[in-house]
Amino acid sequence: DTDRDLAAHFTVIKSYGVCLWGTAINETFGGVPESDYIDSLMYDLEGIETLILRDPVYGVLNLCRVLCYLREKRIVSKAEGGKWACRNVRQEFVSLVERVTAIYTGEADAAELAEADLNQSCLRQFTRWMMGLIEKHFESR
Repeated sequence: DTDRDLAAHFTVIKSYGVCLWGTAINETFGGVPESDYIDSLMYDLEGIETLILRDPVYGVLNLCRVLCYLREKRIVSKAEGGKWACRNVRQEFVSLVERVTAIYTGEADAAELAEADLNQSCLRQFTRWMMGLIEKHFESR
């Protein structure tokens, strides 16, 4: 068995990790091929159409950080991905992304998420649009 999430975890550790004790991170973890990192990101998006309805904050922000990496080759957190997406998504989705980012960072309470932003139709539209952009990235390669 292989854990497809490990490539993403190791990539993040090598990019942002801080060694508190012991052997340096770069000596402990080898490099992760970009193709494995992308595979890990895409694996995390499997079933996103269902997941986003159960956990909108996680689903929305995960789509944002994946698209940010594919477009700009920047490894970002979910919160950073949300902030990036606010500048890069269609205007109709900005409010949704702003709200889930604020909830994720603790700047807003989940109860404050407007029903309009949480409705299943909006979440499905956002997911279809983002997955379309992600798929176009791979088609253009």
